[in-house]
Amino acid sequence: MKNLLLFALILTLPFGVQSQNRSIKNFYHKYKKQENTRHFMLPGFLVWFGTGLANEMTTDEETKVLLKFAKKFKTMRMLTMEEENQVSSEDLQQLISGAKKSNYEELISVRENGQHIFIMGRGKKDKLKNLLILVSSEDSFVMINAKTKVKVKDLNRLINDLMTLEKVRKKLKIETPQEITKPTEKKKKKIRA
Repeated sequence: MKNLLLFALILTLPFGVQSQNRSIKNFYHKYKKQENTRHFMLPGFLVWFGTGLANEMTTDEETKVLLKFAKKFKTMRMLTMEEENQVSSEDLQQLISGAKKSNYEELISVRENGQHIFIMGRGKKDKLKNLLILVSSEDSFVMINAKTKVKVKDLNRLINDLMTLEKVRKKLKIETPQEITKPTEKKKKKIRA
């Protein structure tokens, strides 16, 4: 009897591993064919290559910092809805609860001005292996599901770099004197007789 139970457990183990992201996959496949919906999947090499190209082309320091962080992303799956959010609140809650059952932890949850932002992650030790970003408003919806190789030190570096850039930007605003515009002078017109 023990051998039979052990055999059944070993047989069902791959199916449990396969179904870890089932709620995310089901949600994606349910809504990807809806009207005004765009969906695509970017393989990891394309994300890496694209961020490298964009980094070479930009001169903005903040963009460079974000692109350096984006290089840590592998495969990305994205679903966007424009003009109308067709996702029911029940489906959104099922997606969130299904992700939590699959060991995703809620990292950030913001509700402001009719917009809901959820960022959830799943990882091991100090690495974030999967990232789920959901942005829902009345007229749009965005879902980004990404495999990542982000470490806690990478997140700390990103935050520190962005804070440093913000301090520099504020300092430059204070030191730069405001340009005073001179009132336009009216030229005297000669009177012709």
